[in-house]
Amino acid sequence: NKFEVTFNCGTTNITLCNKVQNQFEEIGTIITSVLILNSPITVNASFVDFCTALGECDSGSQYITLGGAIPARTIQLQDDDGRIREYPQALVKQFQFDKHPEYSQFDILAMFNSKDTDFWFTGDPQIKSYQQDFLLVALHEIIHGLGFVSNWDDYINYRPEALTPVISTKFNRFLESAFDKYMIYIPTGERISTIITKELDKFTNKSNNQFSSFQNFASKFKASPQYKISLDMMKKAITPFSLGFLPHGYTNASDAVILETSLKPYTEGSSISHVDLTTYNSTSDFLMKFLADQKITLENKTNGNNPIGPKLKLVLETLG
Repeated sequence: NKFEVTFNCGTTNITLCNKVQNQFEEIGTIITSVLILNSPITVNASFVDFCTALGECDSGSQYITLGGAIPARTIQLQDDDGRIREYPQALVKQFQFDKHPEYSQFDILAMFNSKDTDFWFTGDPQIKSYQQDFLLVALHEIIHGLGFVSNWDDYINYRPEALTPVISTKFNRFLESAFDKYMIYIPTGERISTIITKELDKFTNKSNNQFSSFQNFASKFKASPQYKISLDMMKKAITPFSLGFLPHGYTNASDAVILETSLKPYTEGSSISHVDLTTYNSTSDFLMKFLADQKITLENKTNGNNPIGPKLKLVLETLG
């Protein structure tokens, strides 16, 4: 099996633990049936009480964190356009380099909440109006862990107003993710790497490119002409149909996968790193929308077909 899961269950309910573990095995089957993997993908998956394990307790909010998955490690690689980007380890392993950095034990870290979440599992009685299909939620998150994630965010302000890629620890460059390489501005078809990131690169600390502290970096950046460019990127991130992912081999902006830029205000974690809800909600490419469905199972939503739709498959093939 090219999808290896190490599962840790933090609840004493053995039946529930088995249900969760079976769903991870099902995710492996779904992914390996669509993607040709050269190296196994290793997942460290936990089903734990977020309140006791992470201190994330219900604070009276109407939303409960269901869970998430992230690349366990990213590796910086120089791309064919000369830019260094962050690639998730799961992808780097597929390239089968003769020489490669030492890999960490796991490619993806996945954690799901057992506290106050009422997941529906395959084989349960009919799904209730307030339930979410665990398989649907977990598969969505694992796809993020495979690299469906942008590095664009506001790393400077408490209230987001300006977007940049990840700011490297030495503050001497902006680091896009592998996903960001294919991001375009839909109205013109231009690559964000070319029209935005390249301009941001012009911001440097003239003397030695090193900043004494992050605060020093932030204050100088906010006073620079490049800051206006990151404000403009924020505008794009909250304007519907402005950002897209143009898969490898395609040149026309109309072929782009439309990304989520309809949320106002900008919402960290939901904006950009998902597909557009209105465009794809009722299509076979619904999986990577930001909103998790209630009262519907993955089986019903896909009519029994593979939940990785044609556009998502193109994105994953493009990444690795």
